[in-house]
Amino acid sequence: MVSGILGEAVLMNFKTEPEDNPTGRGSGPSWLVTTARWPPVRSASGKPILVVDAVKELLALKKRNFGVHYLRDLTSRLQNRFGDAFGKHLISSITAPEITCWLDSLSLESRTRQNIYTALSTLFDFAQSRGYLAEGLPTAMTKVKRPKANRPRKDIYTAEEFRTLIRVGLREQSPALETLLCQGLAGVLSEELRQSDPRKDRVRWGDIHLDGKEPELHIRQEVSKTGEERWVYLSPSLAAWLRLFRKEGEEPVFIGTLLSEAYERLSKASKIEWKRNGLRKAFNTYHAALSGSLDDTAKEAGNSAKMIRRHYRKEQPQVAAEARKWFSTGPKLFEKEVKAYRDAEQRRLNTSKETVEKALPAAPKPTA
Repeated sequence: MVSGILGEAVLMNFKTEPEDNPTGRGSGPSWLVTTARWPPVRSASGKPILVVDAVKELLALKKRNFGVHYLRDLTSRLQNRFGDAFGKHLISSITAPEITCWLDSLSLESRTRQNIYTALSTLFDFAQSRGYLAEGLPTAMTKVKRPKANRPRKDIYTAEEFRTLIRVGLREQSPALETLLCQGLAGVLSEELRQSDPRKDRVRWGDIHLDGKEPELHIRQEVSKTGEERWVYLSPSLAAWLRLFRKEGEEPVFIGTLLSEAYERLSKASKIEWKRNGLRKAFNTYHAALSGSLDDTAKEAGNSAKMIRRHYRKEQPQVAAEARKWFSTGPKLFEKEVKAYRDAEQRRLNTSKETVEKALPAAPKPTA
């Protein structure tokens, strides 16, 4: 039972159909509905605006200064989720207990609910700055407790799983093969490889320097997720792989933006569960186990030592041995698969060449 400004309230399950829920208010498997009054009425101390319109204004403002990923996430959290539940209500009428109950009703991971909480705080602060909520008074969001985060899962790939993914990637001619190797053996972020933000670039073959004494990958400022340039050391195994796949300098290492889909297909074909950020976490764990320094690992991965520590599995006796096996995963272990891959690639190039030649107009016959 909930008391206060909500009056009499009950938790109940229902479908958000017009006859069952004429206000359209509700989202998730369970929802807090008031039997005293619906929607709740309270003094609107600012200019009246519906949630759906406030969200549109906020998104329009953010579009000027933020990238595609941020806007997509903000749209999903505010327009699609919160908007579905509260879109047709005045933002000034929404209460903290309602928001809390709605957040609790979402069948989502705690990290996702935290992200929604942050987006809602942004929305309510924006609404107050525009005069839609009373100036100088706490907004409803200031009374909502931030959802507690579970400790991050530290699921990482074993060296054998990594090798299976590579083997299947070679067999299936996976477009994500080079990306898989760069993430697993150099800790490169997926956002830096499949960049979809039109204002940023992605890792290109010209950024990979293989001919020097110490092969390196240059993460340019316009590629880096943090906006900070860095140079990443390439292990002998990764350098050997990249020499096999080397392409023209301006060509991206991964073409397109559908990297997650390519990884999902690879996971399905190899019958290995895809572990979210598993490649990066594996790199962090194994690199730190061999280097003995989280700071060095953070520098290579383009992250902070604090973040590395959150996702770093504490060293156990077998981790160092597993790390050596991980970073020794080079092409020599896959000679049969590499040959089949290169033969198939050559056949594909020959077929493409023949197709182009057939499409060209025939040369004129010489006249007598």
